[in-house]
Amino acid sequence: MHVKVCDLVKDEIPYQKVGDLNSMIFVLSAIAPEKHLEVMVKCAESMKEGSFLFFRDYGRYDFGQLNLASKGNRKLKDNFYRKNDGVCVYYFEE
Repeated sequence: MHVKVCDLVKDEIPYQKVGDLNSMIFVLSAIAPEKHLEVMVKCAESMKEGSFLFFRDYGRYDFGQLNLASKGNRKLKDNFYRKNDGVCVYYFEE
């Protein structure tokens, strides 16, 4: 397993062509929606041919989104909110 902390929007991915299985667990939701495609392309280009990317993230209309929506001043964009601790979260459609 290779693990490295980086900013996927600003930094290059530190590992190239490593691993057959790659994962992003609650990663994309913390990135502004307009940067999603850029980050996914960067990730795809860093992966070995024939490898897989698994990701898990927040789904639209889950309790967290409904709770943030009810607070009024948390919404930054459609389906994109800022939590009380300052962390941003995007809620995906299937």
